[in-house]
Amino acid sequence: MRQSEVIIGERYFARVNGTLCLVKITSRTPWRRGRLNVFEAENLRTGRRIRLTAARLLGRHEGWEDANESENPAQGGAAMNFFKVVRRTEEGALVSCATENPELMVRYKPGEWVEAPVGGLLVFSNWASADGFACGLHAKTYKAYEVWQCEAENEVQLPDLRVVYTDFTNAVRWLWSQVSLRPLLDEINLRGFEPWPTGTLAFRRVRLLEKCEKGGGPGALP
Repeated sequence: MRQSEVIIGERYFARVNGTLCLVKITSRTPWRRGRLNVFEAENLRTGRRIRLTAARLLGRHEGWEDANESENPAQGGAAMNFFKVVRRTEEGALVSCATENPELMVRYKPGEWVEAPVGGLLVFSNWASADGFACGLHAKTYKAYEVWQCEAENEVQLPDLRVVYTDFTNAVRWLWSQVSLRPLLDEINLRGFEPWPTGTLAFRRVRLLEKCEKGGGPGALP
């Protein structure tokens, strides 16, 4: 993130010692790392004070309900909620938004955990990124997409790029098997790959919580 986007008192996702955490920015310190300001924050999982730059922040936490300040963060008082884009079928089922391949498609039921058949299930760190992605899909397909607040666990490392045509099972399996595509960039055809949308994260398991109706954006696109 840009340091100009950081707001004192807000919650953000950040990587602390390689682990995805939820932190609350408490103040801007007088120290700098190179040209970057250093912020003081509280790790809401452990309750510890940490210092970090905006470069380590992955996105603002936009949970429906703020964590109860009186709860002990070390006891899980601040839930790590994300945003998931799903497609609603004509039969009313909620399914994966980017594929119709039965080997890869996931069916979601609110309140129930589901697991990724390959790699990870994609979520967004903030509502704006999820809503923008849903609007982009709707513009291409004219199908109904919804943004849901969700819980996620067991983070999975994203590959360097995403497959554009996700109906090809072998291509998706190959992509998730690669720790890094950088050594292969000169050898593979990049026409079928593109960068991940801003704010994308991946987890092994996801549970839908509540359909979003926020910020003027529709929860379901007609």
